[in-house]
Amino acid sequence: MCTALRYGSLFGRTLDLEYDLGQTPTVMHGDGYDILGMAITRNGHSLFFDGVNSRGLAGAALNFEGCACYRALGHGRSIPSYELLPRTLLCCATVDEAEEMLKEVNITNDDFSSELKSTPLHFAFADKCRSIAVEQTQSGMTVYKNPTDVLTNSPEFPVQMLNLTNYISLSARPPKNTLCPELELTPYCRGMGAIGLPGDCSSPSRFVRAAFNLKNAAMVDDADSATEQFFHICDSVSQIKGCNELDNGMQVYTIYSVCYDLVNISLSLTAYNDRSIKRHHLK
Repeated sequence: MCTALRYGSLFGRTLDLEYDLGQTPTVMHGDGYDILGMAITRNGHSLFFDGVNSRGLAGAALNFEGCACYRALGHGRSIPSYELLPRTLLCCATVDEAEEMLKEVNITNDDFSSELKSTPLHFAFADKCRSIAVEQTQSGMTVYKNPTDVLTNSPEFPVQMLNLTNYISLSARPPKNTLCPELELTPYCRGMGAIGLPGDCSSPSRFVRAAFNLKNAAMVDDADSATEQFFHICDSVSQIKGCNELDNGMQVYTIYSVCYDLVNISLSLTAYNDRSIKRHHLK
C-alpha cells in the first residue's frame, strides 16, 4: 500500500506497510551509475525500495498483489523482482533509456532467500521530464507512459486511468450550478468544487486523490519550498495507524515518505515518528 509521484524535478513515494523492515538511506556504487536510495541490507546485498541514480533517473517498487505475474527463466532478459529497480538505475540515465530496456525484460519469481520471498511488484520510474509505470501481468510486460505522474497499487494502470474519468468534474475552483441553472444555488463554503474526492485508504482512491492534489498543487521555485510542497502532497495520501487494519489485526501505516531531487541528486526523508526532514546526498 504505497503511493509514488513526480512533482516537477522531484520524485518520491510513501511506504505503507504493517511493519518496519528497517530501511535506511543507502548508497550503491556499481559498474554503471551510482545509486542513492532507501534499502535494507541482507547478506551484503542492498535491497532497494526506491532510489535515484547519479544521472537523475529515479524509481520505486510498489506492491502489486493480485495483478503481478512473473514468469520462469528463458523469457527475454530475465531479472528477479528484487533486482529490477537497482539494475535499471545502474544502467539507464533517462526514462527514455529505461523504457527501451524494460520492454525486453522478463521479471522472474525467484526468492532472494528463504526469509525474503518473491513479492508481487510494479514500478514507477521518473526523470525531470516525465514518468512511466512498469507492470508485468498475465498479458506480459508493459511499459506505460504516465501523464498523471502517480502510481499506487492494484488494479492495473489502465484500470486506474479509467477510474480517474469518474472524477472528471472535480475542480479546485468553486463549483458552477449545472444541476438546476434556473435555481439560485450558491456554494456555502470553500472547497466545494472537490466534493466527491475519495478519502479512503484504497489504492484507487489514493490514485485519484494524489492525481488531483498533484495536478492542482502550486509549483514553487526554490528547492526547499518545493520539497516541503512535495511532502504536503504525500501527506494527503499518508495512512494513520489504526485507520487501515488487516484481518490479522496488524495496522498499515506510512512508515516513511521520501523525496528525491532529480537535479541535485539528494534524498529527503520523513518518518512516521519523526516528521523533521532529513536530507542525504550521494557521495
